[in-house]
Amino acid sequence: MALSSSCSSSSSARSFVNEIEMVSGMTLAKKKKTKSKAWIYFGLRVDENGQVIEANQDHPVCRKCGAAVRVKDGNTSNLFQHLRDHADLFATISTECHSGTRERTKTQLTLESSIVRATKYPRGSPQAKELTCAITYFLAKDAMPLYTVEKQGFQHMISKLDSRYEIPSRKVFSSQEIPALYLRVRNDIIEQLKQVKYYAIMTDLWTSGSCEPYITLTVHYIDGEWSLELKCLDTVALFANHTGDNIADCVTDVLSNWELDIKNAVAATTDSGANVIAAFRTLDLLRISCFGHTLDLAVKKGLSSPMIQRALARCCSIANVFHRSWKKMRDLKEKQQLLGLPEHKLKNNVSTRWRSVYKIIDRVIEQQQAISAVIAEDRKYLYEMPTDDELNVLEKVLEVLKMFTI
Repeated sequence: MALSSSCSSSSSARSFVNEIEMVSGMTLAKKKKTKSKAWIYFGLRVDENGQVIEANQDHPVCRKCGAAVRVKDGNTSNLFQHLRDHADLFATISTECHSGTRERTKTQLTLESSIVRATKYPRGSPQAKELTCAITYFLAKDAMPLYTVEKQGFQHMISKLDSRYEIPSRKVFSSQEIPALYLRVRNDIIEQLKQVKYYAIMTDLWTSGSCEPYITLTVHYIDGEWSLELKCLDTVALFANHTGDNIADCVTDVLSNWELDIKNAVAATTDSGANVIAAFRTLDLLRISCFGHTLDLAVKKGLSSPMIQRALARCCSIANVFHRSWKKMRDLKEKQQLLGLPEHKLKNNVSTRWRSVYKIIDRVIEQQQAISAVIAEDRKYLYEMPTDDELNVLEKVLEVLKMFTI
C-alpha cells in the first residue's frame, strides 16, 4: 500500500531506499545506475519474478501516491514536477541538492592557490628539471633542431600542458642539457660494454650534403641474456686523407674512447674500398665485406650497359618533364582517373641508390598509358618518351631488379 504522508521529512528519504516494495498493490524496484536524487522516490514495476517490466520502464511509479509519471530518455524533469505535489518530499530533495551545490563550491581555489598556480617553477625545482629532461630527450631522440624550443607553437603546447613551466633558452639546451644527456647515456653504455668480452664492429665512410667527410662506427655484441645488441658509438669528422693508416688510427681512437680493447674485436664489416681493406689489414682484424654494398656494386655494374643507360635516361627525362610543370602533373592525374590507373606520381632517380632506378622504371611502366595520353596533347615532348624497344629493355630490367628488392 502507499506510504503514509505523515512521515517526517528527515526519515522520508530513508524509507524509500528499499530495493523492492509494495505500493498501491504494485511491486516496485529501485532504478539502478542513476545519479539523480529524484529516483529515490520512484520505482519501476516488476513482474512476479522480480524482473523490471519492459513496457513500463518509461512510466516509473511514485512510491508515495502510486501515480505513474512519464519520463523520456531518462529526463527527470517530470519526476521533480510531480514531487512538488508532495511538499515534504520536495523540501527534502531541494535541501539535499542545495547541500551538494555548497559542497562543490568549497573546491573553488583560494587566493593563495591562485597565486601559486600563476607562479613559475623555480629553475632548480624537481618539476622544472623533469620537464626540461623530457624536452631534451625529445630533441635528441627525434633529432629535432634546437630552435624548436623557440617556436611559438611548441611554446604554446608546453604552456597548455603545464602553465607553470618556463622553457629554458636554446643556449641552455645546447650548452648544458644535451651534453649532460650525452654523458649519462655514454656512461650507461660504457657500463654495459664492460660486461662484453667479444664484439664485432661495423664502419663506413660517408660524405654529408655539405661535402664534409665522416666515419661512423657501430659495435655489435651478444649480452648475458643471449640478445643481439648494437650501439652506434660515434660519428666523427675525418678531414685527414683517407689512407689506410689514418682510417685505422681513427677506428682505434673511437674504440679507446669507449674503453674497448681492439684485441677483443672478432670481425669488422665494411665496404670494399681499397683504403678500408688496407686499414683493417693494418689492424690485423678479420674484415667481412658488407653484403648490401657488394649487391649495390653488382647491380650498378649490370645497369652500366649502354642500352640500359639510354633507356633509363629516357625514364629520367620524361619524369623531369612532369616534375617541372604543375600543369603536366594536373593533366597526368586527369588521365589516371579516366584510365582507372593508380594516382601515383613519377619518381626521381638518385644516382647513388640502385633501388631508385627500380622505382622510377616501375612507375613509368605502370603509368605508361597516362603519360602517353598527356604527351600526345603536347607533342613537343614526344621525343622524351621511351621507344618500344627501350620499354622492352626496361621491362626486362624491372623483372631482374625485382628479385633484389625483396
